[in-house]
This record gives sequence, C-alpha cells and structure tokens, in this order.
Amino acid sequence: MNVLYITYDGMTDFVSRSQVLPYLKRLTGMGHKINILSFEKPGTEKSDTKRLLSESLASYGIKWMPRRYHKNPAVPATIFDLFQGLITGLNTVRKEKIEAIHARGYVPALIGCMLKGISKKPVIFDMRGFWPDEKVDANYWKPNGIVYRIVKEMERYLLKHADEIVVLAESARDRILKMGIARSPISVIPCCADLDIFRKVYPLRPDKGLAGRMVMIYAGNLGTFYNLDKIFDFFAFLKKRHADAFLRLVSNYPKTDIQKMASERGIADYRVDTLEHKDMPEAFSAASFSVIFYNRKLSGDGCSPIKLAESLACGTPVIINDRIGDSSLIVEGERVGFVLSDFNQTEYMRAIKNIEELLSHKEETAARCVNVAKKHFSLDMGVERYRAIYDRVSGRFGND
Repeated sequence: MNVLYITYDGMTDFVSRSQVLPYLKRLTGMGHKINILSFEKPGTEKSDTKRLLSESLASYGIKWMPRRYHKNPAVPATIFDLFQGLITGLNTVRKEKIEAIHARGYVPALIGCMLKGISKKPVIFDMRGFWPDEKVDANYWKPNGIVYRIVKEMERYLLKHADEIVVLAESARDRILKMGIARSPISVIPCCADLDIFRKVYPLRPDKGLAGRMVMIYAGNLGTFYNLDKIFDFFAFLKKRHADAFLRLVSNYPKTDIQKMASERGIADYRVDTLEHKDMPEAFSAASFSVIFYNRKLSGDGCSPIKLAESLACGTPVIINDRIGDSSLIVEGERVGFVLSDFNQTEYMRAIKNIEELLSHKEETAARCVNVAKKHFSLDMGVERYRAIYDRVSGRFGND
C-alpha cells in the first residue's frame, strides 16, 4: 500500500528516531511504500544529521518531504503549518498515487481529514495520547479554557471521521469506547523498544566507583510531565535506608536547574549525564532499578512510557506512579517493579522493600523483566500490528 505518513515531529527529533523510523523502515520491507511529511525545527535545515538521515531514508525507498515547523505565535503558527501540510499533502496524494493517510497526532490527523474530504483517501488516526488533556496537565492550557474546548471538539471530530484509530494503551481504548463516538476499529500499540538494541549488557564497564552500589536511574525529559521534585524526594528517602545509594539522571534538562534543586535538598550522591541513544542499554543495565514519575491527571490513561519498555528490556525493574496507561497492570501483574499509589513515605517504604526483594533474586528478576519486554513492548509486535492495520485498510479501501 502507498502511504502518506504525516507527523508534527521532526524526523531529526529523538522521538522520531525511536518511535517512528524503526516502524516505517520495517513496513517498507513488507512491501508498503512510505512518503513522510514532517515538520522540522528551525536550525536543522543544513545539519549533517538531516543530510545523513535523508540518504538513509532514500536507501529504504522512503520519500521524505520535510517542512519547517512554526511555533510562535502559537495559534497562527499552527494554522500556517496546517495549510502548508494540506498543500504538500494534496500534491503528494496526486503525484505518488497515495492510497491511505497515516497521521501521527492531532494536527497531522486534521490535515489528514482535510485531505480525505478532497481525495476520499482513508485516514489512520495514530493518537499517541489525549493531546488537549496533556496540555492542561503541563499547565500550557487552562482546563475548560476556550483553546482546550476547541481542541476537545476537534478530538471528537477526528475520532468520528478516522477510518482506523491507534492508541498507546488499553485504558485509552476503554476511554474512547465510553465516549461512544468512534465508528472505526481501535488498535492498541504501545511505545515499543527494539530488543536487538535494548538488552542486558555484559560485561559492564567500570563506572567510577558505582560497582556494588544501589544505583537508581531516571532517563528522559524533566519538567512539565516529569516530576524531578518527586525523584529527589524519593531518592532522599532511599538514602536513609541505603547509605550507598546513588542517583543517575540521564537527561538534556539544564544541569544548573538540577544542581540547584539537589543542593536545596542536600543531595550530593548523584550525576547528570547526556548520552546517545546507543549508550542507553548499558546505562539501564548498570542500574539497580529505574524510576518513572509523571505529573498526569487528565491524560494519564493515554500514556505508554518508552523508558518502561527500554528499562525492562535491559533487565532492570521499575518504580512508576499509578494511572499511567497500562503500566500498573504490567508492572504489578508481571512482578517487575512497584506502582506508587501516592507520593508519600509509606508508599516509598513499600516500594523500596519491593525492590529489595526483587534484587535479592537479581538474575531471576532480570530474566523476568526481559521476558515482559518481549511480551508487551517488542518492536516486532508493534510493526506486526501496524502491518495488520495497513492490510485491513488496503482490503477495505483498495478498490476505491
């Protein structure tokens, strides 16, 4: 099937390299032709990364049509991107004989539905999460404010008119079904990890005196949804029970902000690293356990943290807070970590005792974590589910 794939993320962004390109490259190997329309951040136009990526995509037979992403002022910028996406999309549908539109996110899905109205091509709405609720949780939009209400209506429109819907968690699927407006199949495809890359690393390199210590790792963004305050609070409590505990933060977040917060809490046993994607398996493998603490109230049931998949794939158990997609059911049900019902000392102690028990059977726990990653978060599984969607769309609309 000849597909126009629209994403508001840039192909040079980390999220695309982790959660877009691995799927699309494999789908091309299954006979699907992919045309990518992406919106790239300013400053990437002449970068070597972009040139090398373009050459790599071409080697897979993927046609890439990057357009510039506009941010400010927010509403006019997004409207401008909508129109440049629509124009590029119309030209691509005509020239490349597109058979279906795969839209990753709300703005791309709106472009996709506009294209559908003109070209009659079916649209796959790959939601990722509940975007307007995420904006409220991140304090960008006011709950029940005019922008929030408009985008919630857009959400209803997209769910009603999409020909296929993809979500990250069963909890998201249940929420949409309760809304009673979706008319199309809803598939669950969580954020998956490439298990050929993310796996337990042996042997580990010596790491500046950390051998034998209890190492707690957090990897990813900080701020907005990601709760650095609670990470430090939990670590301070852990230090009372394990004096040898060490915190490793792998993030691009400004180090001065992290250092200021750590100093205010009297925390010294920590390190902040910026690592390449290829170095993350060793970082997870060297840790005793990882933590994933979110600020999610409205949008939690739409989440699937990629760091959960990657940590488990490297044999490392996880502590995560509850109401984050299907994470609670997986972490507790499969005995690969602990789910905090609240951020308080009682829950912290329960979590630490759980991790102590898991680490007392370290090899068994590591093997179970890896098996859970294979069962729930394998890239092979994710690609196969996308293939099934493409085949289904091709079967339903192939003769239109």
